[in-house]
Amino acid sequence: SLGERVTRLENSANVENQTAGQSNLDQQNRMVQLQTEVQSLRNVVETLQNEIEQLKQRNREQYLDLDGRLGRLEGNPAASAAPK
Repeated sequence: SLGERVTRLENSANVENQTAGQSNLDQQNRMVQLQTEVQSLRNVVETLQNEIEQLKQRNREQYLDLDGRLGRLEGNPAASAAPK
């Protein structure tokens, strides 16, 4: 009958709406999860960039120290007075 068909269509529409709602909720949860992961990775990148800068500075200091020592051994007073 017509009433039964209308009821079946309404039930079908309700199921589709519930499925779409769950899908949207799943997508929102995934979005939040990905945003959290991106923020965590940004923090890791920032930490690594800071470590790289510290290592570069340490490398420069060691190079200048070595250059000064070699200059003094070679008898070049300019090497110890004015580091490169």
